[in-house]
Amino acid sequence: MIGVTPSTVHILMDEMRRDLSITTLKKLCDGFDMTVTEFFDDTVFKTLEQEIK
Repeated sequence: MIGVTPSTVHILMDEMRRDLSITTLKKLCDGFDMTVTEFFDDTVFKTLEQEIK
């Protein structure tokens, strides 16, 4: 319905995988009727340390 296969969602649930395209994220947000900005507006993202220094 939102253009993301069940296998893609399954891969996202794997803690060892950390890659997600912005296109897939946008499709998931559309499916949950939210914006990408709303998705990232959470303390979990506000407290992340910078990966590349």
